[in-house]
Amino acid sequence: MKLFLDMKYYAKQHSDKNLVVYQVKGLPYLIARRYVKPKSSQQNKKMGGYAKNLAKMYKLLPQEQIRDLHRINRKLRLRSIYIVFYKLMFAFKKQVTNIELATISFQQIISNWDIITIEYPPEKN
Repeated sequence: MKLFLDMKYYAKQHSDKNLVVYQVKGLPYLIARRYVKPKSSQQNKKMGGYAKNLAKMYKLLPQEQIRDLHRINRKLRLRSIYIVFYKLMFAFKKQVTNIELATISFQQIISNWDIITIEYPPEKN
């Protein structure tokens, strides 16, 4: 237990020195590692564009769509509803190739919501 408390203190004191500290649910201790910035690549930029746009679209979802995500997550048992939404969008993109997730609009998502949630359910992997 002493190590756990000392690690929290150390993390607070050295948080600006590229130290990443996190706790995994169910483990009685913290895990610390040095932060390493990933190399920039086209794939990283592409995925970053997807993530930024989908995060904006997720925040705009009405309660009805959030309830649908909760219903889908009962089967998948993922950690967050946003992950369910993210997986749904990628499953939809896989089937409908003319959709670009970096530029998809809120109207496109809402107008295709029934198709997205019923025809392209995500798989847990």
